[in-house]
Amino acid sequence: MFRPDIIRMFCWRHLTVCSVMGGGSFVVSLALVALFPDQSADKAEQLTDLYPKLLVDLIGDPMEFFSNIYGWVYAQFFHITFWVVYGLYAGDLATDIIARDIEDKSIDIVLSYPVARSEIMVNRLIGLAILLLCSTLAFVLGCSLGIVCKGQDLNMLSLALATLMSVLISLNFAAVTLLLTVIVQRSMLSLGLTFCIFGFMFLYEGLLTKLIPVLDRLSFMSLFHFYQPADILIRQTHSMGDALVLCMTFLILVCIGISLFRRRDIQL
Repeated sequence: MFRPDIIRMFCWRHLTVCSVMGGGSFVVSLALVALFPDQSADKAEQLTDLYPKLLVDLIGDPMEFFSNIYGWVYAQFFHITFWVVYGLYAGDLATDIIARDIEDKSIDIVLSYPVARSEIMVNRLIGLAILLLCSTLAFVLGCSLGIVCKGQDLNMLSLALATLMSVLISLNFAAVTLLLTVIVQRSMLSLGLTFCIFGFMFLYEGLLTKLIPVLDRLSFMSLFHFYQPADILIRQTHSMGDALVLCMTFLILVCIGISLFRRRDIQL
């Protein structure tokens, strides 16, 4: 099942993009964290009063963002930017597991390998996870250096846990994209559909459940119900149960995708 040659080939093919992602995220994270305004509690409260309630419901209490550097990090990255940027990155990698070979008419070469279809998918997924983790390490380093440069206390554990949860969301993005590529066999269509699905889940959890109280009981239907970086970064609390749920949904989606691909006829 474990084929280092397939993993190595997949990683090598995407090494340039991974390097650009890592380098870019390092620079951007360092720069944005260094812009932390570090306002007093009174000034932060005045700024909070300027925000409409609807926006506060969606993004959280702005007072925490202006007076707490981890609140600032959450608002700048973990609230939406991370899952959009890294989710799309992971999803794009997922389209290269199967769909692009079909579109390029090279899937017959891939299927001629002396390995099962499931092994190809699993090992390429391992390569995807390696690339995703490597690019996020640069992001964590940039955030950490920014916090230190601002003279703030570095809580590496909270930063690492929040990043781990974000990586899990991104992996689920990749798993949904992979499943869709097996069904529709079109890379960009699958990626676009996945973005729409996750965008709806994000708005459902962050906004609709607050506007329509009855939906709050069904908030668990969104994966973002289990993605709570604000609790980790700002309130210093975390639930391993949330991480476990995100891991399980990733594995279930991958297993469904592999099962469908093993039984599907490929039109060359």
